[in-house]
Amino acid sequence: MKKLWVRLLKHINPSLQIKAIRSPYRFSLRELLNPDPCATWTMPEVNVVSRDLNWSELEIQRLRFFWPIEYDHSELSWLYMEVFSPAISNPHAYEFNHIKINSKEWVIDGGACEGFFTAYALARGACVLAIEPVKRLCEALSLTFKNEISQGRVRILHGCLGKADGTVTIDVNTRSVSTTTIGTGGAYTVRVYTIDTILSRGIIPDVGFIKMDIEGSEIEALIGSKRTLQKNKPRLAIAVYHSLKNAQIAKQMVLTARSDYKIIYRGMYAWEDCIPRPYMLLGS
Repeated sequence: MKKLWVRLLKHINPSLQIKAIRSPYRFSLRELLNPDPCATWTMPEVNVVSRDLNWSELEIQRLRFFWPIEYDHSELSWLYMEVFSPAISNPHAYEFNHIKINSKEWVIDGGACEGFFTAYALARGACVLAIEPVKRLCEALSLTFKNEISQGRVRILHGCLGKADGTVTIDVNTRSVSTTTIGTGGAYTVRVYTIDTILSRGIIPDVGFIKMDIEGSEIEALIGSKRTLQKNKPRLAIAVYHSLKNAQIAKQMVLTARSDYKIIYRGMYAWEDCIPRPYMLLGS
């Protein structure tokens, strides 16, 4: 076994080995040998179905959705694969093993953007609260899910998730709208909601699954969800790759809220010469 391990180590990129040693996380041999399984993805085409002065109706893999005419859509193939690619080749997958979306439960889609995860959860039979800070994308989501909204299966909330109710400012990069972040002096003022407030105000009646990929604001959003974690114990799929220590902090916060959560990390984010860290924290 030791000889096999030594032989396998020779196939790990030396630079990655050095960075992995510096990481506070431990990764599987499979992850070290194949740090970028996404490289095997075949990107689906995004086709324009129709277009007017305000909207493009786009189609990807038979999924149709609306997109603001002024926004670049070159990233949408990648975002589609992050949601729909099977977990075996997708370190960013939101479902894994027993951590699944259940039919008829409410799901929070934090950072809904183009609506791919909302569509994914709907296909699982769930109802979805789609939360998105970019107003134009909320308008697009309202068009995409017009029928589901009328059926009571989708609700759109224009805003951000955070640790306390209030407001923030954002800037929108029309070339990479999925990477919109909260900042100071931004052009647009957006309301901030806590998940606890969303539940206490009855915006949705309960929640069984929470997905968050909100560009580094996940920790603050978890602060604002403590009562919900304690009371509802929703399954969690939280992106934690935006900062090195986010996975550790998020894990401690969840376990502080409820010690009976079972937490796992998935994937190895080692792009852009950063110290490797997990992609996702999953909890049940």
